[in-house]
Amino acid sequence: MARPASGRRAPAMIAWTSGAVVATLLVGGAVLAQGYDAQEVPTVESSVWVSRDASGGQFAKVNTDIGEIESVNDAAGLAGVAQARSDAFVLGSGFAKYWPVDAARPLDIVE
Repeated sequence: MARPASGRRAPAMIAWTSGAVVATLLVGGAVLAQGYDAQEVPTVESSVWVSRDASGGQFAKVNTDIGEIESVNDAAGLAGVAQARSDAFVLGSGFAKYWPVDAARPLDIVE
């Protein structure tokens, strides 16, 4: 009588299962292994610009050294704020327009 087909699949199933177990252990070991030590990175700028659209669109300058908001301004149709070093820009709705922000005297943005 012919041998059942399931008998031929048993070694293949064992090989696939053991391969999956080994792969899972390797991934788990990589995730749980200790990574790099945390380092404190020196700040380049002491102020950052943040945006809030919950109240109709506002952007603010936050002094990170003392943890204090320095100024809050309105911006109609605010999509966000972009900052590169000390330069900041208010982004309009759909990111189609932008306005530079004067850090010394930020003004409200009206489209």
